[in-house]
Amino acid sequence: MSMIRRLLLRVRAVVLFGRLQREMDEEMRAHVELATERNMRRGLSRSDAVVAARREFGNATVLASDARDARGARWAESIVTDVRLAVRGLRRTPLFAAIAVLSIGVGVGATTGIMTLANALLLQTPPGVGHAERVVSVGGTRNGKGFDTFSYVTFTDYARASSLSGLAALDLESTPLSLVTSSGSEAVKSGAVSTNFFSVLDAHPQIGRFFGPSDDGATSPGSVVVLTDRYWRARFDGDSSVVGRTITLNGAPFTVVGVASPRFQGPFVLAPDVWIPLRASLRLNGNEEMLTDRDDIWLVAVGRLAPNRTIGQAQAELSSIATRLRATYPKEADLDGVSVRPLTLVPGDGHRVIAAFMTVLFVVAGLVLVVASTNVAGMLLARAAGRQREIAVRIAMGASRARLVRQLATESLVVGLAAGALGLVLATWLVAMVMRLVPHLPVQLVIHPTLDARVFLFALGITLITAIAVGALPALESTNPELVPALKVDAGATARRHRMRSVLLVSQIAVSMLLLVIAGLFGRSLVRARAVDPGFATHDIAVVSLDLSLAGYDETRGIAQAQALVDRAKTIPGVTQAAMSAMLPLSGTAMGFGPIAFDGHSAPSGQEGWRADWNVVTPGYFNLLEIPLVRGRTFTASDRAGAPPVAILNETFAKKVFGTTNVVGRTFRNGSRTATVVGVARNAKYRSLDEPPLNFIYVPLAQWYRARTNLLVRTKPGMNPAGVLRRIVPQFDRRLPVLDQSTMEDQIAFSLFPQHLALWIAGSLGAIALLLAVLGIYGVIAYGVAQRTREIGVRIALGAERRAILGMVLRQGVVLAGLGVVLGGAAAFGATRLIGSFLFGVPPTDAVSFASATVLLSIAALLASWLPARHAAAIDPILALRSE
Repeated sequence: MSMIRRLLLRVRAVVLFGRLQREMDEEMRAHVELATERNMRRGLSRSDAVVAARREFGNATVLASDARDARGARWAESIVTDVRLAVRGLRRTPLFAAIAVLSIGVGVGATTGIMTLANALLLQTPPGVGHAERVVSVGGTRNGKGFDTFSYVTFTDYARASSLSGLAALDLESTPLSLVTSSGSEAVKSGAVSTNFFSVLDAHPQIGRFFGPSDDGATSPGSVVVLTDRYWRARFDGDSSVVGRTITLNGAPFTVVGVASPRFQGPFVLAPDVWIPLRASLRLNGNEEMLTDRDDIWLVAVGRLAPNRTIGQAQAELSSIATRLRATYPKEADLDGVSVRPLTLVPGDGHRVIAAFMTVLFVVAGLVLVVASTNVAGMLLARAAGRQREIAVRIAMGASRARLVRQLATESLVVGLAAGALGLVLATWLVAMVMRLVPHLPVQLVIHPTLDARVFLFALGITLITAIAVGALPALESTNPELVPALKVDAGATARRHRMRSVLLVSQIAVSMLLLVIAGLFGRSLVRARAVDPGFATHDIAVVSLDLSLAGYDETRGIAQAQALVDRAKTIPGVTQAAMSAMLPLSGTAMGFGPIAFDGHSAPSGQEGWRADWNVVTPGYFNLLEIPLVRGRTFTASDRAGAPPVAILNETFAKKVFGTTNVVGRTFRNGSRTATVVGVARNAKYRSLDEPPLNFIYVPLAQWYRARTNLLVRTKPGMNPAGVLRRIVPQFDRRLPVLDQSTMEDQIAFSLFPQHLALWIAGSLGAIALLLAVLGIYGVIAYGVAQRTREIGVRIALGAERRAILGMVLRQGVVLAGLGVVLGGAAAFGATRLIGSFLFGVPPTDAVSFASATVLLSIAALLASWLPARHAAAIDPILALRSE
């Protein structure tokens, strides 16, 4: 028996040696071919190059190449050889190469896309601003928090700081302008700035000049204007003779003194069409008293640090000034502190909010990259296992481990670089899709999310890190074999590698579980937000934003023309109702009414009076938006100028002051005015969908006139509101420009944009992670079945039922998926608390989101395990026992 066993082992050794010899011959031929090409580039003929290559590789082994590389000779050529061998190896396995490149490419593309957006909003310095690193934003604080605007007089106090070489002011919500043309008038978005604005930002004109001290309007009656390059080219066709020309804005003459450079748009993403001096803006608006009112906060401040001064020094000096102002004007000081920050494109606290939101999206994209990396690492581990005998032979013949690790690492780097190139393409597509998702905005934003040097270096860095991380474990594992077990395809080594792939798979499933939970939370948040009753109708309502003063109307004519415009709109076919409203619900903004005093009901402690937001509307507003009144009446035509002032409270305000909604007939004082409450309206959402109940007051436009208003029109179902809007205003008065045009559904979309964007990105990346998890489960189970083919054949031959084999394999997939789900669920339970502020009506530990992710991953695991399990159950025991 022992003789027969020895004979069988010798036969097996001969067969194995023959196979190894053939593999070595194939490897040698590849090296000889590469050496031949190299020799031909040196000028040898084809035949001489072949002879030299064969002599170079001697006895048909790759030992010469390995030894030469180990001695450090021809390092660059060996690198090129490694790259060529890696490319050749990937060509032999196109499916593996495609899946690996696509998997990592998606992760790199997602992270690079989010980085591109964050770079455009948070990291880029404003274009056209000279030495932008020396420019700072200055904002007011309350109790050390926030970043608010200033009054003009407070701004002038801060402008005296010696730590700043200059402090400029701008009004982000400056007066809308109307440019009078031969065919009528058109709206112009303006930026009202102090005359030192351009010098503080070190901007330079393209043609003409910028503002000077004599242009502030204090000493000269003339007004000047500077055009942006975009508006100059769009409105004046880039005509350089526009400098010195007089244009009519809001009925007043303005002289064009310059055009800004193409790159300069101002310090923020809010981009105007023209810039005018602050005093000229106030004079147009009839609000020059704002220059002396310390309680009227309306200006944003940007400053330039003085030479050899730091932000910390500027902060200290301005804080000292703020302390002195608070002591000098205890009742008039607009804010109690000041904050100095580096200049960014997003002003105020918007920078912090956007940074937090971008961080969440970046983490989600990074998790997808982790899932893709673990998936590819498992694939590389399986691929390396198939090359164990080749690697063992090369080690036995003298190849160093470093040489082999480098060659395997080169393969992962080639895959990574190809994936990085794909990722840049996908990042460009992702950014374009996000920009298309941006809803209609009432202001013009100038954002340039481009793949600049910072983004490219980020993409390169993340690609190299991923490629090294993905290839390190397979390379180290496969180049450290025990030679005899490797040559004999030892089952113990195979089991160890299979366990390693299983660990990678469990990690991948855990991260996929976390991503699916996040996507579920954002999805549930969006569903909850859409289900919120805003308190008013949103369908079939079109909106036109106007400023009646742009047509030259004073208050008396403005009131009459507003009602006339409403009446004209009602006569248009398809229009069922029309009304005016100074504030649009869910626009993200609000109007403060000022201190309110109710007889017999004192204001909250520490306040001069009750505070509330307000809106100025015309009769018909409540019917148009279907806002019911719970008490009293709506406004009527009798609530006109000269009649006793009236108002309508919302339920929250009425109950907070009086404890009941039965308040009709009560009076309140606001400044010098006394008004009577004639009704109580049902609560609605005013600024945003997630706001708490707010105090709110409605007053009639005829008694509380505001020139800046909006025309709301309800149309019959199925009509095009935009088409109706385009016909209303021009037919009424061609001198009255349309400032903006939208629908109430646009307002809803604007308020839900963060949830939409988060769901789109998290949902898309979660689906990709789920697909990668399915592929990973299938790969591990299928690999395990292939390694256990003979064992399964023996089981079936000994009488095991096919159903038992099916269950055994399925159980393996379910156990791995279960471990991943448990670990991922635990991680999600802690991690999702960090995104709680971005959720709407859904707790971070929402049971439905966790359960949905668990069920989805479990089903995916069963489906991914089903095919290998069916294959295992269908194994022919005879063929399995004959296999080696």
